[in-house]
Amino acid sequence: EPKSEIIEEQNKESVREVNYLVKVLSAKERRLPELDDEFAKDMGTYETLYELQNDIENNLKSRAETEGKTLFRRTLADEFIKLNDFQAPPSMVEHYLNEMVKDFKEQNKGKSDFDEKKIRDYYKASAIRNIKWYLLKKKLTEVEDIHVTDEEVEGKIKGIEESENNGAERAKKIREVKEERQSLADIMLEDKIYDFLTSKAQIQDVKKNWDKARSKEQEGAEEENSESRSEERRVGKE
Repeated sequence: EPKSEIIEEQNKESVREVNYLVKVLSAKERRLPELDDEFAKDMGTYETLYELQNDIENNLKSRAETEGKTLFRRTLADEFIKLNDFQAPPSMVEHYLNEMVKDFKEQNKGKSDFDEKKIRDYYKASAIRNIKWYLLKKKLTEVEDIHVTDEEVEGKIKGIEESENNGAERAKKIREVKEERQSLADIMLEDKIYDFLTSKAQIQDVKKNWDKARSKEQEGAEEENSESRSEERRVGKE
């Protein structure tokens, strides 16, 4: 059916009428599949819809718990920094940012629009925060004698060996590769630090919308992930 509309010119002084004709080539309706056992079977190794729903629910709960733990730990560390605030050594901040820039250059080889100043400005606050946290953790482990023994590491490896899929293979790699064993020990030490802080903190459980909590958690996710993997290299020495 022909349609018409009034179009005002940009100068608001002249007005013209435009006629146009629309031809419908096709009309489609989107039909969603029935939520039944057959649908569940198409989604994977499920026999019933109940199994699929249960698996989705368990996965969502697991994700919420993991992300909630990450957010809680970051908040706990930030509060600890506030209570023991100090100026991060400028040389360490500069070294950290140099390493960040180096990483970005490696990840963006061949790109001509790399803005080093923008990277430095964007990550400076995170660099300062992470250096403070690194130094406070180091001091805390000394004052409170928080450490991980070889026996504890071996016990963890045995747990991996017995409980995980391909556990024996992973346990073998951890035992044989020095960096893998050290990485596991670092994670265990980090857990002990957070356990200690949790035992000393006054904590109040608060229920929050998961999506909002995730948004806040994701703000520091990049720094948090990179920090745990390359903290020593980026922080360098005081």
